[in-house]
Amino acid sequence: YPFRHWEPGNGRVITGPFALDTETTLIDEKRPDRIPALVLGSAFDGRQGFFILAEDMPAFLAAHPSNSLIFHNAAFDLAVLQKQLGPDLDIYARVEAGRVADTMILARLLPLGTVGHSARNQCSLDYCAGHYLNLPLPKDDTTPCGRLVRETFGDYLHRPLEACPPQHLQYAAGDPVATWLLFQHLKTRLPEIKTLAPRAYGYAGEKWLEDQWKKHGPGTHDIQLKASIVLDRISRTGVLIDQSRRDEKVAALELIVTETRHTLAL
Repeated sequence: YPFRHWEPGNGRVITGPFALDTETTLIDEKRPDRIPALVLGSAFDGRQGFFILAEDMPAFLAAHPSNSLIFHNAAFDLAVLQKQLGPDLDIYARVEAGRVADTMILARLLPLGTVGHSARNQCSLDYCAGHYLNLPLPKDDTTPCGRLVRETFGDYLHRPLEACPPQHLQYAAGDPVATWLLFQHLKTRLPEIKTLAPRAYGYAGEKWLEDQWKKHGPGTHDIQLKASIVLDRISRTGVLIDQSRRDEKVAALELIVTETRHTLAL
């Protein structure tokens, strides 16, 4: 598929939904509160793709205000994009408007609703591309210096697109293409959940299921997406604990443990 450099002067170049992926500086595993910086964005609409430099991403999204966005692991990409956009543009408004899809969530909900497991350790983009599309998506390609390509985009932060080696551009293009194709495939498979639903214990009827499908998204995708964003934020910022209530709860639980031990001893 053809990919080219998007610049603010190009304006709106995509009329419908598109897959969007972000390449960032290296993730600091010891400081999960630090959102990595955007280096390069890549968008694909099924026919053509675009590379968007970090400084141009606000203009790119502003030029495509109503387009639906497709991500794989949306919580991460949205956090990266929001950091780049700043307070003037709220990327999460698209989530509230129902214009964001996450293929990673769909790849977990499909087997959950059809064969009964949530595809744990089977929902990475490279795994899904191979499993559903028979499409190789190597994630361990290395640079001539022996470093992983995916871990070296930070070397090109604030540099022109021409500075990025072809190997890096090839890598950056692969993810949105795979995400787009995966989304198209999963869309055709999601009705299987409805087909198999009558076999499940507690099935409440076709109308009820259709109402839930509309309210919470296919297989509860929409509410799962919002929950994943909230949990991502919690993992970065932590949770405030009321220490006085904590001590009260600990004392109550210790009493229960003591009473239970006594009962078991009898």
